[in-house]
Amino acid sequence: MIRTQKTIAVLLVLIACSINAARGRLDADPGSVISSARVPFVANEGQVDNPGVKFYARTFGGTVYALSGGRIVYSLPKFEAGRRAGAAALSETFRGAVPVEPAGSVKSAAAVSSFIGGRPELWKSNLPAFDRLDLGELYPGIGLSLSARGNNVEKIFTVAPGADPRAIAMVFGGAHGVEVTADGELEVMTALGPVYFTRPVAWQMDEEVHGSQFTVQGSTVPPPADGQAVDFKGVGREPPAPPDKQR
Repeated sequence: MIRTQKTIAVLLVLIACSINAARGRLDADPGSVISSARVPFVANEGQVDNPGVKFYARTFGGTVYALSGGRIVYSLPKFEAGRRAGAAALSETFRGAVPVEPAGSVKSAAAVSSFIGGRPELWKSNLPAFDRLDLGELYPGIGLSLSARGNNVEKIFTVAPGADPRAIAMVFGGAHGVEVTADGELEVMTALGPVYFTRPVAWQMDEEVHGSQFTVQGSTVPPPADGQAVDFKGVGREPPAPPDKQR
């Protein structure tokens, strides 16, 4: 039996952004309309002071910034009794990856403008906005894209045939600790409380976009000096080919 090679995609979702002190974890309602609403990534044309920020998305639970070089920063507000009670910053880089530049790939239907402050010369209208960002090829044959919906930020790693997904290693700056929960979620502890990423899900794609899904096992690895690192296990095996592709 010969199997055709498949592209593998791995999805990892930051489950909402705001830290809810009452629950001790992120406040998320996947069934709500807000949770499924698309949130565009907006190009930074000077409305964000840091010139390294290329795009940002203001989700309903916090803000995610895509920076030059491939760094991702999450600004995570904490709420107590319905009021904001501080914020934590969590950065994410990819160990051993080549520097990449985020680029908008799917244009958003949303119109975004920025009229902040009393200086009209700094106001921006009709800013470029995108439903998806492509960060390019982080590792040989492995690309990364970002999208945001409601409270959630989605990372999709696309692994080409022959590429090794075990090369993916996420390093968290500003984290006080990283653990994999009994449910397979990734728990990243911040100064204000835990932040959760979903258990990774992988699926294979071919020219007919078959959606065979299988589970990826996550594991922690010894952290480097600049933060905490996590890699993937279980992605390297090839899932069963669709019946009509087996021969």
